[in-house]
Amino acid sequence: MNSDILNNSHSVLEQPIINGHEMLLFEADIAWNAIKGWSLDQYLNQKKLLVYDDKTINLSFIKFTDQKESGDLLFHKILNQYPISKLLQLMNQNQLEKIREILRNYIWEAIKGDDISGVCFLFNFEEHIVSNKPGVINFEKILKELFQNRYGFPIDCCCLYPSSIDILDFAELVDLHDGYQIFDKYQQPRVKHRSSLIQSMTWDTNEAYEIKDSLPFIAKRALSKSNAPFYFFKGNEIIGMANDLVSFYEQLTELPLDVFCFHCYRMSQSNLAGERTSPSPRSDIALWIEYSLGDMKLAHQIFDTISLSIGDGIKTLESASKLTQSTIKSTILEQIKSRIDYLSFGDFI
Repeated sequence: MNSDILNNSHSVLEQPIINGHEMLLFEADIAWNAIKGWSLDQYLNQKKLLVYDDKTINLSFIKFTDQKESGDLLFHKILNQYPISKLLQLMNQNQLEKIREILRNYIWEAIKGDDISGVCFLFNFEEHIVSNKPGVINFEKILKELFQNRYGFPIDCCCLYPSSIDILDFAELVDLHDGYQIFDKYQQPRVKHRSSLIQSMTWDTNEAYEIKDSLPFIAKRALSKSNAPFYFFKGNEIIGMANDLVSFYEQLTELPLDVFCFHCYRMSQSNLAGERTSPSPRSDIALWIEYSLGDMKLAHQIFDTISLSIGDGIKTLESASKLTQSTIKSTILEQIKSRIDYLSFGDFI
């Protein structure tokens, strides 16, 4: 592949590796260069990229000559740029669920895309951390919610801030991220930190971990047939399709055990950094429930049930005993049925 930016790679920021939801702090006048370098890195890794930025930054200067047979520039299919002010406006209007829905829909579109190996968000908060600090802080809390677990699909979120950020603002933001990296005026990394508090999170199934203001929206989506469909595959053949949680439960009940295991907990060959050397467990079921239906609690509950049930000695659900597979399937069916009953008859509707 040939491009102007590759031939002048010395002008591009050395790319940091982002895992999860991280802060990157730069000298204010080089944030645009970080965006340029980040965009190139995601292109090379076949990841869908969504850039939210209000500065006068034109990413069209990255001109790739590599084209598909159709003549379409692949880069333009992966890169999407939006003004961050529109999302912060929704934040100020307290439309929290609308923001969650917008971001989840983008994630689900990437998950179901055959030629996309991951999805990355880049938010440039440089101009807003001073002018709209409460909005930024509350927005980051939503991002922390959404990026708690990726269920085996690479989902990264990079948040840009100027290195001149107020120390108290920095301290407040650190607790909302998995880590941070600080670069000097020569664009060299000076500090790199991963939070020791961020663990592979498991939730007590008896604890009502719930975003209360989301319940009416979750119930509406879970019981509606207008959601993005979930397709059950046996090999390359589609043997079922569900748009809502009720029909999903009904089909899952009759699903062959091997198909259930494949969709529930198989090994993905990509880790969160896009490297294909460290397989991680992937759950199509959890991905669909969170990013299509928006039900974070049920998705976590299912994923954690499998992780805890198969233990450290078994790498995939498919390699577990038939008894273990059947027991896990029964448990997950009970969890989904219980959730359907709760969402159908709760007093929040």
